[in-house]
Amino acid sequence: MGIKIAIGIPSYNEADYIRFVLQQVDAGIKKCFNPKECIIFNLDSNSIDGTRKIFLSTKTATRKESMTTPPGKGRAMLHFFKYCVKNDIPYCATIDADLKSIKSDWVYGLIHPLEAGFDYTIPVYTRNRFESNITNHFAYPLLHSVYPVGLRQPLGGEFGYSKRFCKYLLRQPKQKKTFQYGIDIFISCNAIVGGFNIKEVYLGQKIHAPSFYHMELTFRQVFESGVFVSMQHRNKKITLGKIALSNRSSGIDEFKYFPHKQVISKLLKQLQARFLRYQKSGYYDQYLGHGLTKKVSRVIRGGQSNLAGDLWADVLATVLKKCYQKSFDPKNLSTLSRILIPIYRWRAASCWLEIENMTTKEAENVICNEAFRLRKKLIKSN
Repeated sequence: MGIKIAIGIPSYNEADYIRFVLQQVDAGIKKCFNPKECIIFNLDSNSIDGTRKIFLSTKTATRKESMTTPPGKGRAMLHFFKYCVKNDIPYCATIDADLKSIKSDWVYGLIHPLEAGFDYTIPVYTRNRFESNITNHFAYPLLHSVYPVGLRQPLGGEFGYSKRFCKYLLRQPKQKKTFQYGIDIFISCNAIVGGFNIKEVYLGQKIHAPSFYHMELTFRQVFESGVFVSMQHRNKKITLGKIALSNRSSGIDEFKYFPHKQVISKLLKQLQARFLRYQKSGYYDQYLGHGLTKKVSRVIRGGQSNLAGDLWADVLATVLKKCYQKSFDPKNLSTLSRILIPIYRWRAASCWLEIENMTTKEAENVICNEAFRLRKKLIKSN
């Protein structure tokens, strides 16, 4: 085909954003690469709002195609990887379709390191302190604790891949949630354990469509996929490839947007009812033990919006230790992700209020301390 670079934009009902994202990607290609050697794909999972039509009707200098993919972000991306491998495309990248802050130079940032010998480019962003909850309270602590490299944004969404890495990803064991929003953490974990050359790329501020109302669904998919991958490699000796971490600021942004503050009280009442139902069924005693369950219950039964980061880290450490036992059945990951929702969301809400008036450095330290606590607990258990 003569194609050297392919950019995939996964989408499902992103008519409001797809044109802007496409225009920025095309501008980035024109600025730094030869458009004749590039192609942009809309990896669309049967959108019903005209996303595909808008993508195809937007004028670009770069060739573009809309690729109808199976439902689920993970399936769409794996479908894209297969295409790139089959057509011998050496470099590719994926960029989310709901971005408000994408700049044209993101394309160069993701692709150029691949040309220099890296296999995986992963973004470094600053994010609204009231967003990025799954990254802050699960994905970042997991990678920081289980693997020898603490990638700050393992769920970035904007990634670059060598053909060699794509081929590797297609061969790796997958859990059903990997085919959905669990794909990003699957990719980041496998980049480390596979010994690939990784480079963090500073992209600045990231703003995208609000994720507050998708927190539960996405958490469950990321949790199950991430823990499944870490279970596969728990006792494997990891030989790292070349790792180039960014020295630029990452994590918390000066930008503040907190519309869901007004619903916290109602949210906690709903979470409390679910926690008490699961507790009555004996799930927490089974997976957390009676002592830790009692500590969590004291906060949630009392309706206090101060579930501490240390307590959440203790919950995560206990759950991960349970998952890493030989007797643990991976089928139980679904139950675990479901019963963790009230505790996870309670911690997220507590953190919002805790860091609301902090400086960015202070707020980032709160997140980092959770990860340090989890790492310490897991290392101590080995």
